Amino acid sequence: MSRWDRFMTWFLSRRNLFGMGVAASAALPGLLLGPWWWPLLAAAGYGLGVLVAGPPPTALDLSVEAEARNIRRALDRIVGQARRETDAQVTNALERLRAEALPLIAALEREPGGGPHLTVLGQMAFEYLPQTLTSYLRVPAAYRRVRRGGRSARSVLLEQLELLRSQLDAMEHDVVLRDLEALARHGEFLRTRFTDPLTW
Repeated sequence: MSRWDRFMTWFLSRRNLFGMGVAASAALPGLLLGPWWWPLLAAAGYGLGVLVAGPPPTALDLSVEAEARNIRRALDRIVGQARRETDAQVTNALERLRAEALPLIAALEREPGGGPHLTVLGQMAFEYLPQTLTSYLRVPAAYRRVRRGGRSARSVLLEQLELLRSQLDAMEHDVVLRDLEALARHGEFLRTRFTDPLTW
């Protein structure tokens, strides 16, 4: 997440807004007492407001949302670059990879902190895919289909994209499995709650 996103996450948090409100209220009497009082009262009011507001319940979620948004944008940029600079097969492979990544990103947004899989998706979008595509584009277009040792630069690229796609499949399977386990636990809770008369 960029510094701007971190700043906006804090600036719009409940703690900061509540603290600023208390600081403004505390500073008003200080204006009547003298020029040295209102900064002290404002600072004390802000600190008190932050403490009273408690931990920001939405700060982490905002961070996850910003990270997910950045990952989507990075994937869009990669696909756009592929459309401009590569052939249809490479572009289609990247579009399929993005299409599989988007619902997974949406599912991970709902997890506290995004989970470790969101970090891996970020590495894919910000590092692995750009580096893979950049390495491929360094090969002159006339040589991308030339086979050396039975493999061309194009086939190597497609193999690497397929490897990343298989990693997406593994992460999706893991997320679905966790959701199914959570559903089973909830079902067990409901059976215990509504079949045992002692729990009513």
